[in-house]
Amino acid sequence: MGNEFYDEEVANKFVDYFHNFLGSCDETYPIDMPDDIFKTKVDAMTDLHMVRDVLKYEIKSALFDIKDDKAPGPDGFTSKNFKASWDIMRNDLCSVVQELFISGKILDQLLAAMWSISVLVRL
Repeated sequence: MGNEFYDEEVANKFVDYFHNFLGSCDETYPIDMPDDIFKTKVDAMTDLHMVRDVLKYEIKSALFDIKDDKAPGPDGFTSKNFKASWDIMRNDLCSVVQELFISGKILDQLLAAMWSISVLVRL
């Protein structure tokens, strides 16, 4: 029989295991690549376009491209719920998604927005 872990210990054990297994994201190793490995290169304007902030219309477009019965969240709600509440929640959702692309982290506000949507839909 193995060890038993509860509550936060479970998450900590997962993180520790994969950190040890995969290593730190700070570790880098030089790669010996030929100079011509990338035959197609983007111009400076395209390069800047790829790293710019995500625009609100792009977020809406991406959301509305998801089929209604797809992408359920942890609460079981699908993209249909976000679409149905778009007019009410769009500013909050866009802010959270934009911050996600900047920081790479899901904010507590996203969880709050998801909770708000679930309450709205249940009413």
